[in-house]
Amino acid sequence: MKEKGLKILERNWKCKIGELDIVAAEAKGILGKIKTLIFVEVKSGGNARPAYAPEQHVNFAKQQKLIRLAQAYLKYKKISTEIPWRIDVVAIDINEQTNFCDIRHYENAVWG
Repeated sequence: MKEKGLKILERNWKCKIGELDIVAAEAKGILGKIKTLIFVEVKSGGNARPAYAPEQHVNFAKQQKLIRLAQAYLKYKKISTEIPWRIDVVAIDINEQTNFCDIRHYENAVWG
């Protein structure tokens, strides 16, 4: 994510609704003002569960929860609703025999 120019603001942010894995920001301009807030759900799986890709576990109910979590974060941090935000999903497949990881980043994977 850092390679994409994103700044990690929070990891494992918790509230009564649940937990956000990563909160990041895409900055713009010299002053580094926030252009977009990015809430990231990270899912991983190994070859012990080959029937499903990790991202398939972000079902409709999980998507709705992620939207509520993002809204709770904005409210708690008193962030203007004028700042654009999105929810991304990062899927990590781990080959437990070779320790090779396949990482996929889906931008704007969830919307309300």
